[in-house]
Amino acid sequence: MNHPYKKYETTELWHIISEAIGELVANQDIEEMTSREYRVGYLCAKLSHVEEDEAKNG
Repeated sequence: MNHPYKKYETTELWHIISEAIGELVANQDIEEMTSREYRVGYLCAKLSHVEEDEAKNG
């Protein structure tokens, strides 16, 4: 499936976030209402920007 977060799919961050969301769904802590790829990708993008900003600001 094509989505704007494709570049993150092979990262460790993607795997961790996807697994965590899967666990929350399995425990019925959250309900999936949209594509997991978009949610995981969005979180990866947000966290990646935070890491980039922290690296710049040292």
